[in-house]
Amino acid sequence: MSGKSGVFEAVERLFRFPGLDEEALMRDADHVFSGPRGRKIAFMREGFKGKDEGVAGMTSMATGNVFISGDMKVDPRELHETVRHELFHSVLTPRSPVLGYAHFVLNNKSGLYVYLHEAGAQAYGARNLWKGMKYPIKYGYVKPSWLAAEIGALGLVGYMAVGAVHNATAD
Repeated sequence: MSGKSGVFEAVERLFRFPGLDEEALMRDADHVFSGPRGRKIAFMREGFKGKDEGVAGMTSMATGNVFISGDMKVDPRELHETVRHELFHSVLTPRSPVLGYAHFVLNNKSGLYVYLHEAGAQAYGARNLWKGMKYPIKYGYVKPSWLAAEIGALGLVGYMAVGAVHNATAD
């Protein structure tokens, strides 16, 4: 193996997202529709299996395709809310591999990013800002202590930056 191919393999591995087996999910889909920005919306025949059992919908971090569980109750309001929630995630999923990697890292490292993403998706899905604000904490996406620590750190950095600019311009 040459040095060049090793570098390309390392870069390819860096931008590979762990996640959904989209080919298998598409095979199990009952209906597939085209969604916004060329993404697909797949309604599954059955519910999701394994660790995703009981989940109403999922969005691929790699492609932005949406998958809606087939074992949802036949409540049109809940189905509509789930589709809108997942479409919000789909539209915010970047197509660029570099931005996609940044999105992936932020989803795994930043509680504030996850909170804003999930709260926005739920507020859009439920058409209710208050439900959206409670959703990420209620369902365990983030803990209040994570948010407090991250907001505190951002506030401290902002305070220091303002102080540095003020000191630099005071002379």
